Amino acid sequence: MSSAVASQRAKREPLCVLSGALLLALGCAGRTPPPATAQKVVTPPARLTWLPAESISGGKLAKSVNEELGQVSLPGAAAGVKSAVSMEVAQLAIECTEPTPRCYTAVGRSLGADEMVWAELGVGHSSRDVRVALLLYDVRVGAAPKRVERTFDNVEAARAGVSSLVQQLKTEGGPR
Repeated sequence: MSSAVASQRAKREPLCVLSGALLLALGCAGRTPPPATAQKVVTPPARLTWLPAESISGGKLAKSVNEELGQVSLPGAAAGVKSAVSMEVAQLAIECTEPTPRCYTAVGRSLGADEMVWAELGVGHSSRDVRVALLLYDVRVGAAPKRVERTFDNVEAARAGVSSLVQQLKTEGGPR
């Protein structure tokens, strides 16, 4: 009987293997693959550097401008970091004094900045005609800086109007 049992077992073995493989295939076919996880690319915030204003004839104005620049926040940028030097001094340090994107990019790279913001101040012969220009430059893009500018009647008016210029730069002049 043992040979008869072995013979039947030999006949059933291929069927068992085939049945097992079929069940395994059906089991795998019924499973849904795990959902594809979207690889979200996280870009680090831009490094914003602000360069302090210098003014020979308008020290109070430069102080007000610097206080406002220290508060600047831009979408997609980390909190602004103050440069140790003004734009003029930074340009002299790298021996590139032209107001061109090439020089601004060189300054930005020397400061480790992705974006820079600075002011250009001008006071006329009298206390009238105080010009304040704010510039925002994207070092990564290398195009002309975004600029907002206004001329005020006097230094006090300019000091009072700096915050509105900063807001204008953020809304109208920003690179985004």
